[in-house]
Amino acid sequence: MNDLYFYITLIIELIIFIIIFNFNSYIIKRDGWIRHLPMIYAFPLYFFYIFIIPAWGYFNGVKTLFSADIYDYYWIGLLNITIGFSVFYSSYFYFIKKGMPFWHLNKNNIFIRLNFCRILIILGIISSILWGFFGEFGVKSLFLLQSSIASPDSIEEAFSGGYSYFIFFINLAIPGIIFSVYTTMTIKERLFWIVIFSIICLSIGFRYRLALLFTGMLIVYLINNGINRHTKKLFTIGITLLIIFMVGSTYFREDIRRTALGLETIEDITDDTVYKRIFNSSNNFLVQLSVQKYYNDSNVEYDYGKSVILESFKRAIPSSFFSKGDKGDVYSLDVIKNSFLDIEGYLSGQAALNFTEFYIAGGIFGIIFFSILFGFIFAILSNKCLKSSKKGVIATFVNLMIAISMFNFVTRGYIPGYLMATIPLILPFIISNNKNYLIIK
Repeated sequence: MNDLYFYITLIIELIIFIIIFNFNSYIIKRDGWIRHLPMIYAFPLYFFYIFIIPAWGYFNGVKTLFSADIYDYYWIGLLNITIGFSVFYSSYFYFIKKGMPFWHLNKNNIFIRLNFCRILIILGIISSILWGFFGEFGVKSLFLLQSSIASPDSIEEAFSGGYSYFIFFINLAIPGIIFSVYTTMTIKERLFWIVIFSIICLSIGFRYRLALLFTGMLIVYLINNGINRHTKKLFTIGITLLIIFMVGSTYFREDIRRTALGLETIEDITDDTVYKRIFNSSNNFLVQLSVQKYYNDSNVEYDYGKSVILESFKRAIPSSFFSKGDKGDVYSLDVIKNSFLDIEGYLSGQAALNFTEFYIAGGIFGIIFFSILFGFIFAILSNKCLKSSKKGVIATFVNLMIAISMFNFVTRGYIPGYLMATIPLILPFIISNNKNYLIIK
């Protein structure tokens, strides 16, 4: 019977994807594609994570996640997430206003001062160096010049403790590199910064930051050159190379990171098939199943949005303001870790989908409420792009950064962490609103 329920739910989900795809196509034709970038970019991410991955896992007989027996929860987990996906996009479609952005964001109309982008890039790299130094990871290890001298415990503390602010502000380099095309920066200098940033990300294991960077560069290329036969061809080549890079970095990510940490490479991991390793690193959907089973089997309470809302403010406050520097545990993360039912899962750092965090807030009602809320928020950001003043240009740049951050929003299931990682992406443009860093011709 579970097979039948899963097949029906999967078919319903596919139909909903087709409907939303057509709605996306309609608003793109009506309003242009730039202001709707976040939802456009999120669509294929959702298709992969909540359609391809569940289907692959079910048809290949993946029945457990660590020690949690999840097989009986495939169809109900998929149904809940499909509802969240439908409500999220429906909310966005309902609240957006009709209209195209006033400004065309190409190099003929927009100019950004070179030093503005350089400062962002250098600050991002300095942040990574400070994290490597104070967090004991080792500065040389950041550039793969030696194995890390730190213990795994001290590295974990660096990721989650007081030095974690440095990790987040590495992201300042991303808008600096992406928007350097609107400056007089040479191609050689831009390539230099890209290589340095890529090495740092690979050493720490931050492939998603590279996805943000390269996706943003491809989008800006399309914005600057328009959509035509030539740009479509180059964009397709760029996307293909990005996919190859992401697949390769996924396959060898653990090997690279273990090398940076001075640990021995595990041969049976290296010998996994490409498909299996991609699935194992993208199986966020399975966390939804283990969490639902955990709620069904245990006396666990919902947190009614505390992890989404209150923790977002709490995590932004320096730990020195708290007793003994301890902010306490995040309830939603504890529920996720406990749902795996073993110590390996608890310590794994397994990521969840955003809908899983919404589920912990209040079950299916939590999914519906927060899906409506975030659909509304993204619609408001999209509507800001319609302003005819400089604020419209700033809003469009911010919207582009929000678009590339959707990878984190969809796949990390931890809104406080998402906000902390996204703020450095948009902060430079909020600051530049009243400065002369951005010139509109």
